[in-house]
Amino acid sequence: GTSCGRRNIGPCVGIVNDADPPGPISANRGSSMNATSWERMGTGTWTRRRTAAPGEPEGRKNTNRKPTAMINILLSVRRPFSGKILSGEKRWELRKNVPRLKKGDSVTLWLYESGKDGKRAIIGKCRMVSYVYMRHMPFGKALGLFIKDACVSKTRLRTYLPCYAWGVQDPVRLPAAVPLSDIGLTRPPQSWQYITNEQAAILERRLA
Repeated sequence: GTSCGRRNIGPCVGIVNDADPPGPISANRGSSMNATSWERMGTGTWTRRRTAAPGEPEGRKNTNRKPTAMINILLSVRRPFSGKILSGEKRWELRKNVPRLKKGDSVTLWLYESGKDGKRAIIGKCRMVSYVYMRHMPFGKALGLFIKDACVSKTRLRTYLPCYAWGVQDPVRLPAAVPLSDIGLTRPPQSWQYITNEQAAILERRLA
């Protein structure tokens, strides 16, 4: 088995376990694929779609599905990683914990560029589409793929474990950096924090 568990979030989601199709962490293939198809969402991120059973019409809707929650998070990121996320080069962000999410939640990460050489303001956003809990180092080709997409060295990854890898994609840079005071905050989070829909709406208007 592998040393991590993966969970996908987003509009089409599934709980991905050690028996699921391979990404940059897991090298195992699923053995049971009945009434299930797999799609790749971004680098190393897989999601499971249920296909219609024999005699069942395609596209049948689940009328019991709960509304999708819109989650906004302010994430502190130092250079050069902030720029690498916004350029699309960095697709995994390492953190010691993850937000409390339900399957189907839509998560937007607002990037606060921290550090002495950073803008010390909110510079853009991206989507969090998955997370992986990593207990031990990946191995083989999976290790090479992961450190490339996480923009970290083997040493950095080894010393930071255990941790979570947040899958990020669809970055958008703000036309101008937004100070925290514009959304009613006085100091940035040490790692990350939730922000309200009203605060996120202020930032969205700055993208227009």
